[in-house]
Amino acid sequence: KGLYGGELTPETVSLEHILPKQRGGHTTLSNLALATKINNSYRGSKPLKEVLTPEQAQEYLSQFAGVKVNDFSGDVYIKKAGATINRLLK
Repeated sequence: KGLYGGELTPETVSLEHILPKQRGGHTTLSNLALATKINNSYRGSKPLKEVLTPEQAQEYLSQFAGVKVNDFSGDVYIKKAGATINRLLK
């Protein structure tokens, strides 16, 4: 599932900047999340706390627990992206 809960498929998936580039965000793993194209477009550059609840964030991040693929560690992603998300939800 995507950051906002939508089902991800090869046709619907997009990379979302947790802190939008227009607000100073960078294209780094800790600032990227998977979201549907529709939800990504809807959010635009709105503050994250206007479109995401802490519960949605926790559900999204929890699906990466224990995932290890090549150079990706889900546990490291949860720690780094989670810190960014939690900061922006305050």
